[in-house]
Amino acid sequence: MQTETINLDALRAPSRKIVFLGREYELGYIPSGAAIPMIESYNELLQKQTKAAGGMDLDSSLRYAEENAKEVVEDSIDFIARFCSFFYPDVTRDEISREASKEMVDQFFMEIISSIVRNSARGNTGESGGDSGDSKKNTTGPSQ
Repeated sequence: MQTETINLDALRAPSRKIVFLGREYELGYIPSGAAIPMIESYNELLQKQTKAAGGMDLDSSLRYAEENAKEVVEDSIDFIARFCSFFYPDVTRDEISREASKEMVDQFFMEIISSIVRNSARGNTGESGGDSGDSKKNTTGPSQ
């Protein structure tokens, strides 16, 4: 009888940390309990902005971002606050708005999105976090 061990832990991305407003956040591996609501939130944000911009083409998106810069930053702050609350429940959008620069907000927003996309791609492409020996076949009897 052969036993096959599939190591799903190999799909876990290596640790990647980011410091934002004096707190450390894990971006290498984002658990599904955090990733799924963040994906839903991002999709809602995209739909809202696409509808307001009048389409998904680059020119429309850039025009929308320029004409609605304050709203885009506020949406990003809301998104970041939601992400931060998974790690530190006391983080508020007001704190982020008061303490973070626009550049910090823009960069952290992109880091969150990029990490979620990378984590999703790991599972879909078969890319693993470990070496090639992560899946083992153990036998207790003669080979067949």
